[in-house]
Amino acid sequence: MTARLSCRGRIPSASAGLRALIHSRLASTMSQYPFPRHPRPTPHQIFHLTHSASQADIKSRYYELVREHHPDSAHAQHIPASERHSRFQSITAAYEVLTGKSRLQLGSGLRSSPSDSDMYEELRRRRRAHHRSAGMDFDHDHPFGFASGTPGREWTARPDERWKDWSIIFVGTACFIIGIAPIFFSHSSDKRHMSAVQHLAQARSEAEEYGMERRREIRRRVREYQLEQEERDARCSCDHKDERK
Repeated sequence: MTARLSCRGRIPSASAGLRALIHSRLASTMSQYPFPRHPRPTPHQIFHLTHSASQADIKSRYYELVREHHPDSAHAQHIPASERHSRFQSITAAYEVLTGKSRLQLGSGLRSSPSDSDMYEELRRRRRAHHRSAGMDFDHDHPFGFASGTPGREWTARPDERWKDWSIIFVGTACFIIGIAPIFFSHSSDKRHMSAVQHLAQARSEAEEYGMERRREIRRRVREYQLEQEERDARCSCDHKDERK
């Protein structure tokens, strides 16, 4: 009888603990600033702010909304991935409107500004690096490029995306080659110029040596001719003297 009473006492306590756990779980996933349910909310409705809110309030609320409505946030895991992505884009676009960086109206094709695009790409890059280190799948349908798939599978990028990457690599390589080509051409031209200068200097030196040798040879022949002429003159004078005697 005592055992039955103890069991009956434990069951209510266990159910109470389960209810507390469920309530705490719901409280942890419940958004403090829920996304408006009507189709075309205004930026102030998305941010749950009045029109008199300051820029500091808008910035602070933006950080809170990003923390709650980020596609990877625990508060948004019960929402489909496409809806999470759409809401996150609407929040970033509303922030651009409230801060004066964009004049686009909600419902007419909101797009993020270059600064938000840079932030989005940085988040995507970090998530890609994290999942690549964990060996997880690459998924372009996921808002940030990766899905929680099984590790060890290959990259599943679409062919058109691969061609874009290869095109970028090809254009970058071509620009690099075009940029460094003048350096090699100028170096080759300088080498040819220096070689021509050296050959010209060598030719001039050889010409000077040849000219000096030729002048010495001419002077030597002239001197020999003069000596021969003097010798003939001396012989002729001796012959004339002998005839007179």
